[in-house]
Amino acid sequence: MTTFLNYPGVWSHGQSVLFPAHEGRLSAGHAIDRYGDPDLMAEFAAQYLKQYWAIVPKGRLPQSLSEMMPALNLLVNATELAIKADLIRSGKDSGRHKLPSLYQRLDCRHREEIERRFAEASPNADLLALGCDCPSVQSVLGVYEHGFGWSSVYLDTRYLAEPTTKVKSQDAKGGNLIKDVPYPIFLPVLVQTILDVYPHFSGAERLKRLGGRVGYGSRDSGNDQHGSWGLVPSSVGLVVLRFAQLVARDERGEFRDEFLRFTEARPPLYRTSWMYGGNILLFYRAGDERPDEGETTIDGIECKVWYAGNLGMHPRDLFLLADILEAPGEVGQFQWVSALAR
Repeated sequence: MTTFLNYPGVWSHGQSVLFPAHEGRLSAGHAIDRYGDPDLMAEFAAQYLKQYWAIVPKGRLPQSLSEMMPALNLLVNATELAIKADLIRSGKDSGRHKLPSLYQRLDCRHREEIERRFAEASPNADLLALGCDCPSVQSVLGVYEHGFGWSSVYLDTRYLAEPTTKVKSQDAKGGNLIKDVPYPIFLPVLVQTILDVYPHFSGAERLKRLGGRVGYGSRDSGNDQHGSWGLVPSSVGLVVLRFAQLVARDERGEFRDEFLRFTEARPPLYRTSWMYGGNILLFYRAGDERPDEGETTIDGIECKVWYAGNLGMHPRDLFLLADILEAPGEVGQFQWVSALAR
């Protein structure tokens, strides 16, 4: 996505230079909605980790605390953002800053994959080869939860030099203290592991593991398409009905009675309308039939059938659809049969 920079300026004809007259605004056109943008948060985490490696002292130990603090601050922020990206994508609470608590909220499958990969990564692989126990993910994160006993490293990287009258501990308040902070050895590896696992559990990758044909930028052309991803519904045993906004809703935005009767008689496996230009998508199991694609009318209601085409979708809906298709047991048993079109 293209990045745009805007700022007020004064043009000098003689020098052919535009002098900035005030602060500018940098934008990439990202629209953050009620569901957030977990992929963008993961990008931020990756950039913070990249900058950590750029500024941390290389080939030697840090010569001062202040030299290490910017890199440590970036690393702790990268850790938090990487975990929160997964939580936001999963629709879970992502509040506060406690790294062990945030990590514990992740889906158990995600934690298992992170822990498996982390155990196999260097420097853990070296410890295993020596027959030694490896630090756990929780133990590594816990190191950064408590800096000097009463505050997190997240705060210490900014406020370590504050007067001791500011500390919460009554025993240490106003005293003389020698403070220290963790030196990252395992955490950079852990953050990279979390970022590597993030796409592994994306809706697109999970649907691919179910046999789905889905790809970024692969949707069919047409103004009735929304989202950057294209999904072929038939590849995961689905058929999709698209209803235009004015077909499903009245002028006040309320669902029309005939549309409500349609969905009550034919409950979909999944439905979505957010960020689809007012269109409503209903997902059904295709069964053994191959429905005709294109515009049609069912029960007097106009809609478009998607089966073998590349249907435009957003990452969030791919993720939720994968949740449903991976769920154990029969979920959404109403299948596309001839009776659906009566």
